[in-house]
Amino acid sequence: MEWMEDRKAVIKEGTYLRDLSVFEKDLFPALGHMPIDQIKGKDILACAKQIEARGAQEMAKRSIPLAGRIFRYAIRKGLIENDPTPHLQEALKPRKVKHMARLDISEFPPFLERMDHYHGNILVKTALQFMTLTFVRTAELINMEWNEIDFDNHLWRIPAYKMKMALPHIVPLSRQAIELIKGLQPLTGNKQFVFYNHSTAKPLSNNALLSAIRTMGYTGKMTGHGFRGLASTTLHEQSYMHDAIEIQLAHTVGNAVSQAYNHAQHLEYRTKMMQEWANFIDSLRNLNRG
Repeated sequence: MEWMEDRKAVIKEGTYLRDLSVFEKDLFPALGHMPIDQIKGKDILACAKQIEARGAQEMAKRSIPLAGRIFRYAIRKGLIENDPTPHLQEALKPRKVKHMARLDISEFPPFLERMDHYHGNILVKTALQFMTLTFVRTAELINMEWNEIDFDNHLWRIPAYKMKMALPHIVPLSRQAIELIKGLQPLTGNKQFVFYNHSTAKPLSNNALLSAIRTMGYTGKMTGHGFRGLASTTLHEQSYMHDAIEIQLAHTVGNAVSQAYNHAQHLEYRTKMMQEWANFIDSLRNLNRG
C-alpha cells in the first residue's frame, strides 16, 4: 500500500509491523472489497466493534485513526472528498486515561539548569532543548530532516505522512531554536536526519530522551510529552489565542478545509508567539541563575 510504504521510511519497524497487522488482519478483510468512496463511517465502526469484541481494545482504538489516515491520503490524491472517521472512537468503550508526567512551570527553572548542564550525548541534550522551544511530538522531533528546515524564513515544514493527523505542519522557529539546529550542522549536516545517531546509523530514539530525563533526576516527573502539556497550559494562562496554540500543537481545529485555512491564517501570530515563548524560557533560566 502506497501510504504505508511512505511511512515505512520514517517510523520504527515495530510500529510499521503493528499498523500493517491491523490492516491485514481486520481492515482489509472487512473493507478491502469496497471502493473507498463507498465506505461509510458505519462500516469502519462495525469493523472496530468486531476487534473490540474479541478483547483487543487498543487495536480497536487504533484501527479508526489508521483508517482515517488512508481517507485523508485519498482526499489529498483527489479520490474522495470526506473522511468518515472523525468521532467514531467515541462509540467504542472508553479506555483508562494515563496522564503523562509533566512539571509545573514553577518547577521548570531547575529542570532547565539540569538540562543545560547535561553532560551526555550532545544530540540528546540539543533535542531536549529544542523540544522545550517547539513542543512538537517526540516522533516528529527525532525524525526531523535537514531538508525540512527553511533557515531563511525560520520555519520547519513537516510533511503530512510524518504527522499524527496526516496533515502537513509548519513550525515557526525562534532565533534560539535556529541557533540550536545550526550548532548540529558540523555533526550531522551531511546526513538525512538532524538528530542522526552515528553509533546506530539511525535517528535518536525516544528512549534516549527519556533516559536523559531520568539521568537528570526526573524519573516519573517529566516525559517528552510533558513539554507539550506544560507549554499548552502556560500559553493559555498567558492569554495567547486558543486556536493558535492548538494549531502549534498540531491538534485538530475544525474540518480539513478550516484546518488548512487556520494554519495559514495564524502563521504570523504563531511566529510571534513562539519567539516570545523562547524569550520566556530564557527568562526562566535567568531566574534560576539569580
